[in-house]
Amino acid sequence: MLRKWGIFSSDLARIRGLVRKGALEALARRNGPVKEDPRISQMRAEKARVEEALKELAIENTLLRKKVG
Repeated sequence: MLRKWGIFSSDLARIRGLVRKGALEALARRNGPVKEDPRISQMRAEKARVEEALKELAIENTLLRKKVG
């Protein structure tokens, strides 16, 4: 049915995401700030730590390759 209107399923998923995000933002404005679950904050901090460690390992790997090569 989507093809009839020239819409791909990925477009529909993106549109639904935007609608959901907009609805949540509107509710947040109406109800005041929403407190984030502490587990999410912990996960974000862990993700940042892992990303930083990965960057450091990539740099170290590049330097080691130059020494060997």
